[in-house]
Amino acid sequence: MKTRYIALALACMMLLCLCACGAKIEYNQEDGSYKDKRGNEYLRAPSCYEPVSYLSEEPWGTMVAGIGEFDLFAVANAEEGDWLTTADGDVLYKKGVTLPTLQEFSADEILICREGEIIHAFARVETQAEINEIVSTYLESESVPYPGRMAEQSLRLRMTSEEYPFLYYRLTYLEYSSDVIVYSTDENGQEIETNYGKYFIYNRDDGRCVPVGDVLHKYVE
Repeated sequence: MKTRYIALALACMMLLCLCACGAKIEYNQEDGSYKDKRGNEYLRAPSCYEPVSYLSEEPWGTMVAGIGEFDLFAVANAEEGDWLTTADGDVLYKKGVTLPTLQEFSADEILICREGEIIHAFARVETQAEINEIVSTYLESESVPYPGRMAEQSLRLRMTSEEYPFLYYRLTYLEYSSDVIVYSTDENGQEIETNYGKYFIYNRDDGRCVPVGDVLHKYVE
């Protein structure tokens, strides 16, 4: 009899796992959320949030948006069901879960990577004082117009955090071969020349573009 109960319990557990793994999340145009049939709601994170890794062996479920349907995978080392991702790195997080701002993220390392699908860091910023300087410069400096020319180098900055070990906070580092100079006019019609330098950090999501001086240049020379 005891063996029968154990077998029944195992069967129930397997059924629950199958139900969870087969979840279908559909886009809701009214509020921009994604909902499954059990009433769970998910929100799509901006592209500056990227999973460090995900459990690729078996899809957690599927995401339906318009006529497209995409496999969803559980983000590795995150609370199960709270953080999901597509194979392309589009992150969904469960409603009620905190999506950390860059201040709240508490970056403890910056990986400097070439553009591309494979994450390979050719340089790292590991000194906390330098990390804090880079982050505070980006957050506190005035955003400027995105330079309208091709950068000599376009690199990805992937920040890691002990508090959120399953996520990268990703920004773009732009380095130009010559200074970016913008011309404008003041209220008296006089021409103003503003030199923003060669080095910028850019967020593709909100368009924020900030001159950061040469604090990162030494890592990419």
